[in-house]
Amino acid sequence: EGWIDAITVPEDVTEDGAVVEPAYDAALALSSADAEYATLLTEIPRLMNVDFSPLRGGRPGYATQAEIPQERVDMFGAAFLHYGDLGLVARYVGGEYLGDWRDGEAILSALDPILEDAAVPAVPDGLDGNFGPTISQEDRDHIERILNLQAPAEFNWEEPAQHKAAFLRRGNSPTVAQHAATVTKTLNKEERNHHLMPFPGWVGRFSNTARHVQQTILVKNGKKARLIWNGTAKRYSWEYSMNEVTPTEKEAPITFGYVYLAFCVWLWNLRISYPNEEIYLAFIDISSCFRWPRIAPDLVGAFGFVMGSIYFAANAMVFGSVVSASTWEPFRRAIAALATSYYFSSGLVRQHWSLLQLVQWDSAPGPGVRFARARRCGLNPGVFRDDGTRMATPHFIYVDDNLLADIRAGMFRTLAAAAQAIFTVLGFPAEGVRQCAVALDKWKELFVSYKLVLLGLEFNTREMTVSIPHAYRLEVCALLNDHWHRGRRSFTINEVEALVGKLGRIGQAFRPMYHLMGSLYKSVAFCLNKAEAYKITVSRDFRALLRRSRTAITDDTSSREAREIRFAAQQAARQTHGSKQRFHICRSMREELDFLTTLLNDFSIPLSTFIGHIVPREPDFVAAGDACPWGGGGWSTDLRFWWHMDF
Repeated sequence: EGWIDAITVPEDVTEDGAVVEPAYDAALALSSADAEYATLLTEIPRLMNVDFSPLRGGRPGYATQAEIPQERVDMFGAAFLHYGDLGLVARYVGGEYLGDWRDGEAILSALDPILEDAAVPAVPDGLDGNFGPTISQEDRDHIERILNLQAPAEFNWEEPAQHKAAFLRRGNSPTVAQHAATVTKTLNKEERNHHLMPFPGWVGRFSNTARHVQQTILVKNGKKARLIWNGTAKRYSWEYSMNEVTPTEKEAPITFGYVYLAFCVWLWNLRISYPNEEIYLAFIDISSCFRWPRIAPDLVGAFGFVMGSIYFAANAMVFGSVVSASTWEPFRRAIAALATSYYFSSGLVRQHWSLLQLVQWDSAPGPGVRFARARRCGLNPGVFRDDGTRMATPHFIYVDDNLLADIRAGMFRTLAAAAQAIFTVLGFPAEGVRQCAVALDKWKELFVSYKLVLLGLEFNTREMTVSIPHAYRLEVCALLNDHWHRGRRSFTINEVEALVGKLGRIGQAFRPMYHLMGSLYKSVAFCLNKAEAYKITVSRDFRALLRRSRTAITDDTSSREAREIRFAAQQAARQTHGSKQRFHICRSMREELDFLTTLLNDFSIPLSTFIGHIVPREPDFVAAGDACPWGGGGWSTDLRFWWHMDF
């Protein structure tokens, strides 16, 4: 404040007729440097008089906000001028931005009874003594760390000025401009939910703790466009992406990938214990799960970005960081374990009845309905213990979707336990000040049934199958019929990789698919080799990339050199996979495409797999076989046979 006047010389200073200090208009010199400096000269005096104390107050009607108010941007700019540091501004506004309403001690106390080897004097009232999964001390420590605003677990990086300037000049992905309406709507939603702090755009350049992370738009067929915080974006090997400089060694492990198989195992055991009862399916969507953990206040600028005339400091975890999933994981596991422990708690159904009565139920099975059978084995004993008591229904949370399965009498308790656990960890509803932790719009549309699409697959507990949804099958059929018809003679790598990805998705539910794609896999490998060989012959730069990418990384390799090697490998792979070279559809590939087209277009063949063929089970018998160029044979001591054949 006042420094421009201090260095301004209004007129020449003379001594004995000689000019000893020429006139110097500091404001003019500064404004002529570039447009953003000129903006500072007008914005700083204006913002110095703005009262920013309302930022600490409530926001009535926040949920109906249609656009980011300029008044709010100005107040954040004024707060920045006052404190001179983004972290101090974040601490000043606190409240919803830093999750001040969360009761960390209460959350941790609720988790203590379900810790591994927890020394709990007595079982809490209303809980079964053996109520199911526990959480590790490691997860509890991660939760305590994140609640204390220490996310990510570790971060220490000083960005060179020219590096920061390069990312600012580069801006965002071209897809952002192509989907401007979606971007504006998304940012308004994130800002009103207190996941971003909006500052004037020049803060991104002039704050010493702010940087710009490129934003991009991801568009998938049949789904709305999603704004992505691109933590991997960089143009040159010497540059650093945010994901490269964010350590992961001290982050929580990521384990949600096991959920699909574990859910199938639970369904199988339910059917063992309830052979003649309807097994109902449901799911609960957790709102903005990756956003719930708050970023350390001193790092809100490190994860920030410029969009238009606004600089957004990220006070909530971003979607795209290398630590996004690991920051959410301990909470996901805690909610699942806590919900399981609440299964036998009395009073929860009554407590959450206002939510439960919004749920729609499928009709009860008629007298002609038959249920597929499930056989008991050592690995799958059912859901009753040896003493006849029922196990608590576990909760299978895949990222933000809680997958549930139970009989009708237990589903009410399961839904109520899920709601109680989510609210205990993430906060009870207070929609006047923040969005509900449970996605209420999806809850109101919840249809509890024996057949439901979960994780993009259709589960059917009457037939005990996992199937590909009809809509997805039609999508793949259209791809095969319209783009891979018999009249087609050539293809690009990108086209065949897209097809293999679609068919691979079908293989998750229709296991034989993996054995019907041999020629397609060979074609992808062949095309990649040919594309690489062609690039080697025509591009000196590609040859240099390839040589660099094949350099071994050892303990003696410097971090800069290792980064160059990885970048070269990434760029070489990108150029190879993105090749526009066309390849001929060979005879074996054509035969395979025709067979797959016929198979998928024959809707009398269900694309499904019996759940009993997915879950681990004790075998009824074991058989073995082997072959060589001169003969083959097999045997089974369980079935008492052997055979041999000379070729």
